[in-house]
Amino acid sequence: MLALCCDYRVMARSADPARPYAIGLNEVQVGLIAPEGIQRLLRRAVGAHRSSVLLATGALVPAEQALQIGLVDELVDGELVAARAVAWLQDLLKQPRQPMLLTRAIARAELHDALHPDLIQLERFVEAWFAPDAQNALQALAARLGK
Repeated sequence: MLALCCDYRVMARSADPARPYAIGLNEVQVGLIAPEGIQRLLRRAVGAHRSSVLLATGALVPAEQALQIGLVDELVDGELVAARAVAWLQDLLKQPRQPMLLTRAIARAELHDALHPDLIQLERFVEAWFAPDAQNALQALAARLGK
């Protein structure tokens, strides 16, 4: 969810192609509903149809596919993620300050709207963790991870 709020998303590429890193919103897989505001952020990044498929299935997307669909902006080796993100920001800061900030504010208006408390409904999200579906899914996930 946090990555969807970022201006630019740099993701690590796995050193082992047989075990690619993945990203996504797997709420459905653990018995939860992604709040409307978060769904809006995903639609903003990858489009309406693709986001509806990803959300309904709770699919995690391998890094290369995440780059192709716009879920991330760049892939780099793991040890270079922070340095590349800082370099991107330093390049952004070379732009004329006021035009960059105002353009950025306009471009991010949908993001701010999506994070309105009415669209996040944090209390409902927290309560959902204790619903039987969520508890069963979380226990099954914990059992799988424990193997």
